[in-house]
Amino acid sequence: MFRLPTILLSFILLSGETLPAEAWPWQGHSNVQGENQEPQNGGQPGIRDGDQQSTRDTTGMARMLQAMVTTSDINLDGVLDETAWKLAENGTAFVQREPFQGTAATEQTFVQVVYTNDTLYIGIRALDTDPSGIIAKDMLRDGSGDGRYTGKLESDDSVIILLDTFHDQRNAFYFETNPLAARVDALITDEGRDRNFEWDGVWNVAVERSGEGWSAELEIPFNTLRFNPANDTWGMNVRRVIRRKNEEVYWAPIMRNADMYRVSQYGQLTNMAIGNPSRNFRIKPFVIASGDEGVTTDVGDVAGNAQIGLDLRWGVTDSMTFDLTANTDFAQVEADEQRVNLTRFSLFFPEKREFFLENAGIFDFGGGGDRDPRRSRGGRGPLVKVYHSRQIGIAQGDQIPIIAGGKLTGRAGDWNIGLLNVQTAEHKFAANPDSSNTKPNIEPSTNWTVARIKRNVGERSSLGAIFTNRQSSGNDYNRVVGLDAELNPHQKLNINGYYTLSDNPWADSENWAGGGGFNWQGPIWKFSASVDDIRHNYTPEAGFVSRRGIRRSQHEITYEPRPSNISWIRNLSFEVRNSVVARTDNTLETWDGNIRFFAFLLESDDWIGFFFNPTYERLFEPFEIQDGIVIPAGEYTFYHWSTYGRSNPGRSLSVSFHATKGGFFDGDRLMGNITVNYRPSPYFRSETQWNHNDVALEGGSFKTNVLRQRFNASFSPNFSINSYIQYVDTEDMISMNTRLNWIYKSGSDLFIVYNQNWISGETQDRALIFKFTYLWAL
Repeated sequence: MFRLPTILLSFILLSGETLPAEAWPWQGHSNVQGENQEPQNGGQPGIRDGDQQSTRDTTGMARMLQAMVTTSDINLDGVLDETAWKLAENGTAFVQREPFQGTAATEQTFVQVVYTNDTLYIGIRALDTDPSGIIAKDMLRDGSGDGRYTGKLESDDSVIILLDTFHDQRNAFYFETNPLAARVDALITDEGRDRNFEWDGVWNVAVERSGEGWSAELEIPFNTLRFNPANDTWGMNVRRVIRRKNEEVYWAPIMRNADMYRVSQYGQLTNMAIGNPSRNFRIKPFVIASGDEGVTTDVGDVAGNAQIGLDLRWGVTDSMTFDLTANTDFAQVEADEQRVNLTRFSLFFPEKREFFLENAGIFDFGGGGDRDPRRSRGGRGPLVKVYHSRQIGIAQGDQIPIIAGGKLTGRAGDWNIGLLNVQTAEHKFAANPDSSNTKPNIEPSTNWTVARIKRNVGERSSLGAIFTNRQSSGNDYNRVVGLDAELNPHQKLNINGYYTLSDNPWADSENWAGGGGFNWQGPIWKFSASVDDIRHNYTPEAGFVSRRGIRRSQHEITYEPRPSNISWIRNLSFEVRNSVVARTDNTLETWDGNIRFFAFLLESDDWIGFFFNPTYERLFEPFEIQDGIVIPAGEYTFYHWSTYGRSNPGRSLSVSFHATKGGFFDGDRLMGNITVNYRPSPYFRSETQWNHNDVALEGGSFKTNVLRQRFNASFSPNFSINSYIQYVDTEDMISMNTRLNWIYKSGSDLFIVYNQNWISGETQDRALIFKFTYLWAL
């Protein structure tokens, strides 16, 4: 044990010897590998006669591109041969972020922007000296990656367009495509604090591959966007990935102390004198026909059902949108992951329903979570979330019918505003045959209200407030109010804080939560610390809390040097972080350490890391971890070693794994997780995942296994079939969720969904659902 800090320090010092002095954080404002160097353009191959080009300054907002108004038609075919493209200005001289920060891209890329009265067109020419090396195998709508850092089409060559339409240097629209014309879109809030990839805008793209590389034309109706028509300058950036080289390049340079969501470092798109476009008014009715066995009936009986509903969107102003849903249905939403919970705390499940995901970032409230999305993997989620929309319309695993809901979101000057109101119907839960309670278990009809306002302060900071209310009857309510602040005094520094108070009929004290923290991120060093205080009676029923009556402090230091004398290693990684949880009387409850004592990323984009985790847990009462297996109350100190790795996701066959071995309370635990992705062609992909636990405790031993299998067949970017099969051995349960999706026109879908669940080989329920939607844009 006492040798670990010495070993870690030796690794850091050894790695540091290979770096220039300016890589260290105390060396002022110098940059690594030419961070502020002007890239050498080296000529402009691929620019046709008559093309206009822009090779302006390479530092952030100094990059400028002039959009051009056109009255001529653009034929959306991926071939940029119309007169408008020949006359429009070119943005070029892309700059690397990876692997050689600040140097010129190895392949030429050109971006152009033209627009008509109602539509924005973006042209991309991604030249390639080796067109046969272009990787493109993902046609799935919204892609198959996670989007945290590398984009949803992370396995392919791709281009991402990021538009800061209000030029507020905070928020952006995200549009991504690849050489197969796959479509991914998202809403970026507060420079990536929220990344809503579930948002589906109405837009189209066409792609053409040639002997010079590939080109794309994006067609985005202005009523898909929100913007200020009085402002003729937008923020914009373009990111291209050349997958076989693991190269990431930007039009407006983004360095390693940031990522593509750093909106304040985007370039400028000028001449966006759009005026006042027509108001965005969309009506989207839907019809559902279904048949089920064991869902609304007993097993063996089949029942049919038909339903109609409506979704409506109205652009109240150019920057404010009203959404209405009536008789809401979410039949097309993918099933949740099946998980085995070996903790004392509730698991966190993400929102997947479209109505709640539209502009969800506006409702995001600071504090209580982990700023790094990687910390929320595995179902742990945040410590506290004041508003989590999954509490609405879902209870005890059942879907609660939503009668109607309305939402107003957008901007008014420097204010960001979000208002939501939803009414759910009364719902009777199925009787539990193992319970002696004969009274019906009923969820009453409930009204849910959320109000969120946030004021932009300075260039990148904000102050905000939130209010939530759940009202079932006069004496059955829950209300929460909160204040938060987000300060960004420097591009590398973030400071945040929050305070929130809940109100219930049964509690008038110890009903608050608050905290704050900071993050400092440089190209080599990263530091962060935070503290949260969650009181016993704090209960945000429209949100999520994993632990109450505690204080938690977290600290993290990360060092990621780039050795210049090892050509096959892109960077090394060392990290020390810990989490300390004490009760509000300062009695220590949990101490969880994590030492990444060695990890490295290869130039081939393969990654592996090794970890040591010391843990202290105090149980104040016995913990039944599995049926009949109880861990007694007491104090436990244990240690485990782990390794995590992944191969390059751009390969046809890629693997990721996580393995842990060591102590676990009063016994031992072996945990393994392996995922295998296979994508032999653009038309088929498979993902196989196995989670395994082998636990031996003084009170007994047990094993758990969860198998997940996904199949996807994509016949075009608009037609796909997905199947998601899961098996949990502790429940002897198999579940299957199969969905066919045909986007027969932009914004309009046909879904055919088949669900079935088996327990011990016997069918528990099954359902076949047809859902047809049609979008009218007026």
